[in-house]
This record gives sequence, C-alpha cells and structure tokens, in this order.
Amino acid sequence: MELSLEKRQYKRLCAALRMALVTGTEQEALDAIDALKPMRGMATAKELTDFLERACVWSSCKVVDAIFSELGPIPYKGWALALALRCDREDIAMDLKARRINLLEDPDVPKEALDHNLLVVELTRGDMTGSSPRLFQDPQGRSVCSEIFRPFAPHEELLGSDYSRGTDVTKSCELIAKLANEQAFIPIVFDDLFRAALACASRAFASPASYVPGTPEACLDLAQAMLELHKQKLGGTERIEKLLGDLIVPSQDERLIIFICEQAPAVFYDQLCSQSWLRKNVGLVRRMVAHLVPGTEYQNGVLMSVLASGACFDQLEDLLGWKDTFTPGNLDRAIDAASEAGHAEIAAWLLTLRQDLSDTDKAQEATQHPEDSPKEGPGGEDLGELSDLLL
Repeated sequence: MELSLEKRQYKRLCAALRMALVTGTEQEALDAIDALKPMRGMATAKELTDFLERACVWSSCKVVDAIFSELGPIPYKGWALALALRCDREDIAMDLKARRINLLEDPDVPKEALDHNLLVVELTRGDMTGSSPRLFQDPQGRSVCSEIFRPFAPHEELLGSDYSRGTDVTKSCELIAKLANEQAFIPIVFDDLFRAALACASRAFASPASYVPGTPEACLDLAQAMLELHKQKLGGTERIEKLLGDLIVPSQDERLIIFICEQAPAVFYDQLCSQSWLRKNVGLVRRMVAHLVPGTEYQNGVLMSVLASGACFDQLEDLLGWKDTFTPGNLDRAIDAASEAGHAEIAAWLLTLRQDLSDTDKAQEATQHPEDSPKEGPGGEDLGELSDLLL
C-alpha cells in the first residue's frame, strides 16, 4: 500500500530526528524536534519512546527537555533512565529523576488497545517491571534495572539504526551509588538495583572473559554502599536480606559468598541453619570462618557442629575466643557430630573442653555457695559421703 504524501513527509522527519539526536549538534536536534512537532499526532508509542531513548544516550538535557515539552507525553520512560545510567550520563539521569521517572514503571499504554500486551513487551524488551509477579523470584532475572549493568545488545533499538555507545560499569555503579545516597530511588527500585548489582558480580565472577576487568569489584562496591544505606534505614526493604540469602547456592562463586559473610554474616548463618546442602559442604564452611563474626548461641553451635563433623580442628580453635559459642549444649552437639563422623580425636578434644567447662562451673558454684559444699574430715575425706556409708 502506497503511503500518502503526508505520511511520507512524516517518516522523513522522524528519520531526520533520529539521526540528529545521535550525530547532529544540539541545535540540529532542536530544529528537527520543531519540524516534527506539527505532526506529533501521527507518532506511535514506539517512535516517541525511541526519540527519548536516543536523546538520553547522545543528546543534551536541553534536547531531552524539548522532547518532553514538544513531543510529550512520552508513553514509556523507564528504559530511557536505564540507558542514562548505563552510559554514565549524570546530567540526563538527574533530569529524568527530577521528573519522578521510575526505573521499574510500566508503559503508559491504554488497556483497551488491541496490541496492548505486545506493545508493553516491545517497549520493555520483555524485561520485568515493578508490576511483574516474578520480580525478585530469580536472583539472575532480567529487569529494566539489570540492563544498566549490561552493554548494548544488537538490535536493542526500538526503531531505526543502532545508537549504541561505549559503557563503563564502574562509572555506572558510582552514579547509582550517588543517587542512592541522595535517596533518589523508591524502595522497590532500590531493592532491584541491589539485586541486579549482585547478579552482575556473580556473572562476572563466573565468566570473567565476558566482562571488563574490575566489573565484579565495582558491583560489590555498589552493593556494599547500598547495604550500608539499608542498615541505616535510608533505602530498601526487608527484601534485601532475602536477596542476599538467595545468592548462597552451590554454584555460587566463593568470592560473592565471602562478601555476604563479611557484610551480612547473619544472612550466612540463616542459610547455614536452614540449608542442608550448605551444612554438608564442610570445605566451603571451613573457608568462610575467617570472614565471619560470632552469631547467636544457636548459630555458633550449628557452625561448631559442621566443623566438628569435618574434623576442622584449626577452625574450631579459631572459635575459642567467640562469645556464646563453647556452651554446654553446643559442645554436646559438636561432640555428637564428631563422633557420628568417626573423628575420635576431635570428639575427645571437645569432650575435654566440655569437662573443663563442667569443672569450672562446679568451682564457681562452690565459691558462690560455700555452705553447700561437702565437708572434709582431717584426712581430706568427704564427711558427707562417709556419713552416707555409715548409715
């Protein structure tokens, strides 16, 4: 079907604007926006979204503002913000945040539109948004937030020619940390950015050749900064701890588990107490001891039992100075664990500690209640026991 003269003119203006946004000067981009403005009513949701996304990657704040004022409303803006953060465009990101744009927002597509579901998938590239029921279910799931930590992919553009540019994960992480420190993210976005940073670190550890050197370290630095804000109740929700726990899986790189042990030891202890695979992986637990601090008495006891079952004498010695660790109950369970595993020497050593603890408790009790202590005769015999025999 042949296009009308007006439609052909509109298509030429759209192509000119797309080119000006990427390769033209600021004034050329502004002139192209002015030229298209009278025909704005012909623009589709994909075209309007594409204009904004291109501008956020290459153009100035003035051009971005002109797109909003002259071609708005824009039906979808979350991906544009993700692109600004991916490309470390702080001025653009700040401008979008000032407009209260949400990374996980849903496209503003009329529900009654025939192609509503397909258009939403196309605009978000199939990634999860805040309304996605699967958000946070998979630690490695792809959401709009996770796109910040990925390079440009082929055919990522909605329309027209490629507009990708170089990216730097380290700079993107620094920008996100700065915005998080200014409390620029709503709780659900804060949580998902935290998850996405850890997921990127995990992938980079697993496939270092596919990532720029320093990527996992930059992501963990960001996660640490966000975790500190969370601890100060300046960002995130109770999901943060669960997101960390979900990353402790058999296939996880130990460097990420070390991060969790050092930054959130309670999370590691919770997993140790609840996950049988982790308790059976004595080698991993043994290597984590150097990165842990004492937990609760129960958690310390579980750790002791795991180490005892694996004959980890050096690590058990490391726990000797820990508070609420070598208690009678914990020692009894550790002795049982060592015995069941056939480690007689460890069991004997723990039994000695248990006996010493009992002797110490008896001595302290005798000191505190001397009237209750047995009386001795001239030869040192226990008169209480002697009187029992005489009776």
